Amino acid sequence: PGINMEPPVLAYAEEKVERKRLDDTGSDQIFDNVFKE
Repeated sequence: PGINMEPPVLAYAEEKVERKRLDDTGSDQIFDNVFKE
């Protein structure tokens, strides 16, 4: 407790969206994230 401030439901929803987005874009999304840093 105290480490993750996000409500579990919100975190779960975000994870679902993130997984779907990664499935849609494939590895290109990973490369975009690396080079944008």
